[in-house]
Amino acid sequence: MYARSAFPVGIMVALCGCSASKAACDPPRQAANSAVKLYDINPDTGPSTPPTAVTVFGDNFSQDTKVYFDGLMARETLFRDESHLEALTPYMRPGQYQVLVKSKDSEAVRLETPFTATPAPVDLRIDAALSQARAGQVSAALSVLDDIARNDSDHRVRAFAHYQEGELYFAQGDWQRWLGETMGIYLNAKLAGPSVQSYWPYGVANARACYLLNRSGDPEVDALNFDMAIQWDATGATEPHFRRAIFRARSGKLKEATEDIQFCLRVEPANAAYLALAAFNAAQRGDKSASAKLYQRARTIVSRQIRPDSEALALLGEALYAAGNSRRAQLYWAEAGSVYPLAPSLALLQAKKHLWRGEQETAAMLLSETVAMSPGSAEAEEARGLLAGVPSKP
Repeated sequence: MYARSAFPVGIMVALCGCSASKAACDPPRQAANSAVKLYDINPDTGPSTPPTAVTVFGDNFSQDTKVYFDGLMARETLFRDESHLEALTPYMRPGQYQVLVKSKDSEAVRLETPFTATPAPVDLRIDAALSQARAGQVSAALSVLDDIARNDSDHRVRAFAHYQEGELYFAQGDWQRWLGETMGIYLNAKLAGPSVQSYWPYGVANARACYLLNRSGDPEVDALNFDMAIQWDATGATEPHFRRAIFRARSGKLKEATEDIQFCLRVEPANAAYLALAAFNAAQRGDKSASAKLYQRARTIVSRQIRPDSEALALLGEALYAAGNSRRAQLYWAEAGSVYPLAPSLALLQAKKHLWRGEQETAAMLLSETVAMSPGSAEAEEARGLLAGVPSKP
């Protein structure tokens, strides 16, 4: 998000300014004419924790070649020679994982045979906690996960427990505890090592939490957090790019946002949220023709969904707002609020962040979005008060 000696502890300084699904795209394909070849791994099965020592066989490995299991870098990778790497597996939940090798500044190369992680005792506890959460017993689930996050001997397991706690707090709209748990993922960064830093869901969760909730320190920390989530990822996941594109587009970095959006659309050209964000970005650039075409494509996809994508609906509204059609934008925002009850609260958090950053036009749009999503809510009342203090657009 790694031999241990190469692990940059300084990454923690950027998190929220502290001294402390969209699915991933298909696994990376081997680059044409790549010198690196990957043949086998032995053993190809081991427990989720503690780590298993594996040997990776291939050709043309180098001193900086690292081994990944999907998005998780090995706890440690040792270069034996150009045909052999030795690695300690990261903590992985039970299941099958794509084995990848990657050298600096090169594409990842994948092995066809997966590595299978088998359950460890802690996985049974985690499974039971998640089952409790699905059954509505969230407090009981959080209690189990908190115990694991505090006491498990494997710091990678602790990080996963913090992440799952954060997901439950997010689902409840408990934003401050969500922020706390996303920071808790990296609480023992030195001990957890690179397998935690490399996992893009952790990086994205922390970057989003900082974007929504951090009000202190260097405002460029938000951008840096998104950047790091992408730089550490070996899988080519679209979600980190999508989240960074939203932040960039709303912050006026339209060219950079376009690059991220194009990356996402190459992988998922029919993703309604990606298309809607592209329409918003194009409208902000003043390209009305492109925005209208992208808007129509996104709208068609959303209209066919049994349960519309609330984020796509919100972004469609933002595209219309940026194009000057605020009245119609409110219809999409109202639908997004009805589909996803937490949408007004999230919109308000984003509005306040951009207001704090001095980006008043973006803040005004998001405050209007909050009101349209749930006119009678406490969030809407607060948004109206803030909106009254934002200068009207000339």
